[in-house]
Amino acid sequence: MQSFLPLKAALLPARFNPALDHSPEGFADYSAFYQLDTLINGHNTQHRIGTVSSGPYQLAVQYWLPANAHATVLIVHGYYDHLGLYRHVVRFFLDQGYAVLGFDLPGHGLSSGQIAAIHDFDEYARAIHDVVTAASVHLPPLTLGFGQSTGCAAWMNYLMTGFTSPVEKLVLLSPLLRPHRWQQHGRWLFALLHRWVPSLPRVFQANSADQAFLDFCREQDPLQSRLLTVAWVRAMDNWLGRFAAQPPIALPALIVQGQQDTTVDWRFNIPQILQKMPHAQLHCIGEARHHLVNESPAIRAHLWQIVNEFLIKTTEP
Repeated sequence: MQSFLPLKAALLPARFNPALDHSPEGFADYSAFYQLDTLINGHNTQHRIGTVSSGPYQLAVQYWLPANAHATVLIVHGYYDHLGLYRHVVRFFLDQGYAVLGFDLPGHGLSSGQIAAIHDFDEYARAIHDVVTAASVHLPPLTLGFGQSTGCAAWMNYLMTGFTSPVEKLVLLSPLLRPHRWQQHGRWLFALLHRWVPSLPRVFQANSADQAFLDFCREQDPLQSRLLTVAWVRAMDNWLGRFAAQPPIALPALIVQGQQDTTVDWRFNIPQILQKMPHAQLHCIGEARHHLVNESPAIRAHLWQIVNEFLIKTTEP
């Protein structure tokens, strides 16, 4: 299986200027492997990678900068994911005239940290803050936040924690509050095992109707964790426990949820989140599963139609 450890070691601090951020050795191979090299065609777009420091972590940050971008969107991926898997999202926003900014969460992809682990979800919020602080001076105005699953939790925690944010609106897909069947089985299994084992073998779920994507993650992607860490579950449980006491988020937001999702407990999560986001609108896609950014082409087309209508509506005078 291909390794991107040499690329990870070669990353330099990002300056968010394509003339100064030179592509390190191995970046072309990485871009080709995840088909990110196909995104710059027809957009007159520059694609660069580097790092941003966040506490003990070195975050791998990528940006796509079209010549005439009017604004920037910041993508925050889900648990087990990394930015290399998000080419469909990047392509959509480039087509809408955005510059695209994204990073691998601590312990994911090309970022540093214990694989698939975190001590506290506040570290995800801090990661967003540090990337925003480093990039927003140099890129077009950062007006839109985009999250998938754990990335949604990171965005909500970031905004609820009180960080000053330039973001004007949010797009949240399959937001995480608690996992599927957490109340019935997950929390009791965690309570039983967390003192004795640091991790459990990962179960690769059928979280998309795109079988090629599922096969790629399970069999070919070298940046996929094979473990579910107890540290991450503990941090998630702490996030869940304090969510109800957090202040509301006043931003306009779009929440999209697949009704075949068996990764998050969306029947519980969505009402709780809507209480905290009074200006959010909810769209459910009946046939969709959890990993909306990598669902089947037909479902993705429906998703991007919903997102596009939200973007148009929220930019109208």
